[in-house]
Amino acid sequence: MRAGGRCDEPPRLPLEDRLLAWAQTAPPRGSLLVVAGDSERLASTFRGLVPVVARQRTGLLLQPRGSTDGAVFGVDVAVPDAPLPGRGLLVDRGRVVSRIQVAIP
Repeated sequence: MRAGGRCDEPPRLPLEDRLLAWAQTAPPRGSLLVVAGDSERLASTFRGLVPVVARQRTGLLLQPRGSTDGAVFGVDVAVPDAPLPGRGLLVDRGRVVSRIQVAIP
């Protein structure tokens, strides 16, 4: 801080504001931002970082429990009768491209 109360640096923004600014200006190729959460809660979030990220309709959906779990990515999902830990779907631009199995350590 300089004399007279002036600061050489811009005021710090909360982390979500910084991530939101980055997500809105990041180049579409070569940029990655991971957001994790319960799909029902993510699908019902209308402000902040989640809707900006959700517009890409790309992500990993682990262990869907209901047919609406894919709503955040814009996909309908079938729920297996016997869900297995680590099972899920890879979604790219609103299309299920692969079933996946995450390794359990």
